[in-house]
Amino acid sequence: LETAGEIKRISMLQQETITDHLIGIYNRRYLDKKIDEELPRASRYGMPLSMLLLDIDHFKAVNDTYGHQAGDQTLKSLGDLLFKKVRDTDILARYGGEEIAILALQTPLSVAGALAERLRQEVEQSVMVPADEGEKRPAVSITVSIGVAGFDRGVTDHHVLVERADKALYKAKRDGRNRVVINDGTL
Repeated sequence: LETAGEIKRISMLQQETITDHLIGIYNRRYLDKKIDEELPRASRYGMPLSMLLLDIDHFKAVNDTYGHQAGDQTLKSLGDLLFKKVRDTDILARYGGEEIAILALQTPLSVAGALAERLRQEVEQSVMVPADEGEKRPAVSITVSIGVAGFDRGVTDHHVLVERADKALYKAKRDGRNRVVINDGTL
């Protein structure tokens, strides 16, 4: 029999394997697992499923200008902001670097697009790292570009869904950043 302490330790280890240690949201491994679980469900029951892929615009400049600690704090603040703005049923995960993914369950593409625009505006209006008079550092604010894709018959596996969101994200960046692009399968 396991003791209460062992059960708690196992639970903590399980949580660590699915959580990004810096931002405190899910990691990519967990996201990939959830996409693989949700795509067949969406297909079987005809439920909508959408993915948002966010990337911080000019994030390298934040690190170069204010230092990596401010960059890390920016990522944490963004994760906190997004966590407060998405539903409990949505999967919020660090996709890599400064990219964050949101798997929006039971969410049609049009609703996901509206969510993405609300999130984009909220990020643009927020301070990620407060000013620090002692370090003579101004407040750090950012913008994000967001690509949105949804499940349809053309999405045969999770790679197609991610690829569509990624194509939309890179179109948003090419078109000037700080914008949302929705990929309905035509990009």
